[in-house]
Amino acid sequence: DSEEKLTHFGIYRRLTKLRHEKTIQFGKMTAKNMDGVLVVSRVKKGNPGYVLAMNLNTEDREVDLSGFDNFPENIRVMESSLTSEDEFSIPDPEEEKKFPANAVTLKAGKSTVFTFVPKF
Repeated sequence: DSEEKLTHFGIYRRLTKLRHEKTIQFGKMTAKNMDGVLVVSRVKKGNPGYVLAMNLNTEDREVDLSGFDNFPENIRVMESSLTSEDEFSIPDPEEEKKFPANAVTLKAGKSTVFTFVPKF
């Protein structure tokens, strides 16, 4: 249902499916506080990598995720939290989904889950 895609519940449902992924179950976890941005990554050889970035600040932040083990040059947005501004808007299909890992901009108060192919 396309309306569910735009709700917090829809995001939650899609993310709960990750709990069955081998990376989430058995992967190496790394957590860092990067200037008020909580970053948690999970990687497992032979499986997709995941990283959660939560900007707990009241302003936008740019973070460099390239220092994490096994990170590639680029990461791709998998899910992103909703804010009051975009809760009722249709996502822009032209919006960039792939970002350089060394320059990821996160909006204030927003969380994003990225996926990537780990380098081993």
